[in-house]
Amino acid sequence: MRAIGETQFSAEALSRSIAFDPCRELRGEGAEALIVKLMGEVLRGEGGEGSCKAPRDLRFKASANVLTANLLAAARNRIDSGQFVAISFRRADYAGSALSSTALAALRDALFSAGYIEGKIGGRPSPESGASKGRAMRTRIRAAPKLLDAFKAFGVDRELIVWRQQRDVIVMRSPRPGLGPEPLEVTASRRVLQTTVARIASSAVVLPEDAWSRVIARYRSERRSEPESGAERLKAGDVSATSLYRVFKGDWDCGGRLYGGWWINLPKIERSHLTIQGERVVELDYARLHPTLLFARTGVELTFDPYDVPGFSGPEGRALGKRTFNRLINKRLLAGGNAATALFALPQDRAALPKGVAYSSYLGRFIERLSPIAAWFGTGEGVRLQREDSDLAVDVIKAMDAQSIAVLPVHDSFIVARSYETALRGAMISAFKRRYGFSPHIRPERLEAQDPGGFRTWDAP
Repeated sequence: MRAIGETQFSAEALSRSIAFDPCRELRGEGAEALIVKLMGEVLRGEGGEGSCKAPRDLRFKASANVLTANLLAAARNRIDSGQFVAISFRRADYAGSALSSTALAALRDALFSAGYIEGKIGGRPSPESGASKGRAMRTRIRAAPKLLDAFKAFGVDRELIVWRQQRDVIVMRSPRPGLGPEPLEVTASRRVLQTTVARIASSAVVLPEDAWSRVIARYRSERRSEPESGAERLKAGDVSATSLYRVFKGDWDCGGRLYGGWWINLPKIERSHLTIQGERVVELDYARLHPTLLFARTGVELTFDPYDVPGFSGPEGRALGKRTFNRLINKRLLAGGNAATALFALPQDRAALPKGVAYSSYLGRFIERLSPIAAWFGTGEGVRLQREDSDLAVDVIKAMDAQSIAVLPVHDSFIVARSYETALRGAMISAFKRRYGFSPHIRPERLEAQDPGGFRTWDAP
């Protein structure tokens, strides 16, 4: 990559980036005026007028708007305001959209020249860098101090960031060849997501400043121990991100979970400090959901903790069990492969085992304990279980929306203001019983005693 201007950036700094989102845009008079000013920089660079009173075409103006919105989102991230926006300038990436790669490139060059943005142009690394020959990096840009001053001067801040109306709430990634049309039940979920997104956007969802301080400290600690880590945590800092969408993977029976909400990437303990419309929240989740769904396929109700193997009890033993289960259902073995010998011990696995006990021995006992569902181990069934749990989540969200209650989904758990805990619990039980015929295990089973500050504790996940 080559630097823009005189500034050099380290690989660690450039790794702190968010992906350019073509569905993000700005609204409001101040934003409109700022965008006109920035577009004027392109005309100046081309020897045109000194100001741009009207866009040359709608795609040019849309491109300037979306680019500015992404730069603002990165600059106003609550966790790391120094991150970059990773952006592509390939024409194919914007085919059929309201954006133009030519306009984006013109804006990039003009804003660099005028000192509004800084960063590095993407490309393949030079041979002397020692990096992999096949690995290329996208251009990374961020607002320079001059653009930050312009945001302030024009009164442009994160509350002006919105989502383009044409954003699709259903996303299919890497579709298989010959993929069929969108199933009717997936189409029906569109309306559910659109209405709940509107309700969330109109609700005041707030995390207190002391909680943000802890989240930031945790993020910095994670980055110190592993510089590449923290990308997912950064999404929690983009509090303008309230637009939920379902992501399928390859086929309509794979994936479908909900993403896009900034709260999803908060540590669970910090989610407990959120408020909705000024009221403290409660988070309820379906406990041991995937093992329960697999047992339900066999016609058996799961009545024990599947992660707790006799002889390996305690928090570390249970965490080992949950980690092992997830690896078994997400791993895909070759024909004739044996799940009992398919996994190698991770460092944290060995640390959780009693001295002298081999991981292979533990794995054998774990699979034997869950023998009724062992046929799905090593089959990659995890993505199909995600389709099941996402359908269940849509049912819960639909039931809550029918009661005009804002709910924040986090895959198989749900956050509401505390006064709506009973309504949420009822919706979760009803949705589950309709599908499986028996009641689910919901955690926590009841609210714990609250301290004078209104705090509560959660069970371990």
